[in-house]
Amino acid sequence: MASFDLTLAVARPDIIADSPTTVRGFRPYIDQHQWMVVEVSHGLSVGDYSTGIKCEAGV
Repeated sequence: MASFDLTLAVARPDIIADSPTTVRGFRPYIDQHQWMVVEVSHGLSVGDYSTGIKCEAGV
């Protein structure tokens, strides 16, 4: 199963696990897939808030 991990440039507190998503700006093979967010992590430190996601193909 295809998957990828990504740290977003802008934190997104509204993203939750088990939700479908699409991606753009990668290779066509990646962009054309339907993706499911399977893990979300939110980080908070002094002056920084971050969101990381893990997605799997095959929705």
